Amino acid sequence: MPKTPVTISRTSLEKHRSLWAGVAKENGWYVEPFFVQIWLFADGVVQDSVSFRDMEQDIFVLVEPDPDAEYENDIREIAVIEPTIIEDC
Repeated sequence: MPKTPVTISRTSLEKHRSLWAGVAKENGWYVEPFFVQIWLFADGVVQDSVSFRDMEQDIFVLVEPDPDAEYENDIREIAVIEPTIIEDC
């Protein structure tokens, strides 16, 4: 686990939520409240995101580069976390 709290900006979170809400609306599975799953590095950089029908909360997964991976951008999941959501200035 990282030594400092993991943060994600509200803008970044809402960008991913908006993207997946659009997909959900186009495909008939949008509901409110709408949630996403986000994979992010300890420095708050988002690696990827997804949403799916029946999510009950936002899920944040801490990841790190996988040194044993076959591909350069492969990651490994470390833990489900609760990052601090920071407001953009």
